[in-house]
Amino acid sequence: MRKACESSIHSVAQRHGWKVLGLSVMPKVVHLVIAGPPKGSDFFAHAIKGASAYDLFRAEPRLRLRYTRGHLWAKKYDARPAAGDLTRILQYLKEPHNDPLQKQLNHWGS
Repeated sequence: MRKACESSIHSVAQRHGWKVLGLSVMPKVVHLVIAGPPKGSDFFAHAIKGASAYDLFRAEPRLRLRYTRGHLWAKKYDARPAAGDLTRILQYLKEPHNDPLQKQLNHWGS
């Protein structure tokens, strides 16, 4: 599912002409840094959450059994312009606690 989620997010970004600068898909959270026109961070979040949920439900129909109302993502999210050192933000995504391939975080389904 992690690979499908990453693929979907990249696909959504490409359709809108955005560039994915950093992405970390973990069991309970997704960190994403994108570059695009200044339409507003809420627009980015809604587009990515909506399209990726649609793609993931199509890729894995059994998700509908768990999320019967079609709400894959939580209502809350933190979307904002990156108002700091972009290098520092991207480095944060690469730290071990944000790396989905680390064994201590590899507990999908829990």
